[in-house]
Amino acid sequence: MITAIQPHSEFVEMYNIPSDRNPKFTYVVALNSKNTWTCSCPAWVWAKPRMNCKHITRVIEWRAKQNNLPAAEPAKKATRFSELEI
Repeated sequence: MITAIQPHSEFVEMYNIPSDRNPKFTYVVALNSKNTWTCSCPAWVWAKPRMNCKHITRVIEWRAKQNNLPAAEPAKKATRFSELEI
């Protein structure tokens, strides 16, 4: 289950999304003020060039469904995910 969490720092939206392998473990997907998505999962953190991981894609689709918007958003290159205190 995707849950919205309180954004902080340069982020305007933040979400917890469970891991596929261990649902007790969650990743943080965040949208910054430059409209760039980030994720705390290893696949996104270590990817070069950075593209949307499955967690970002799921959050975008979930967010669109919640707001009755189209799910398609262009993938943007992103900067390294900031260390977050959750």
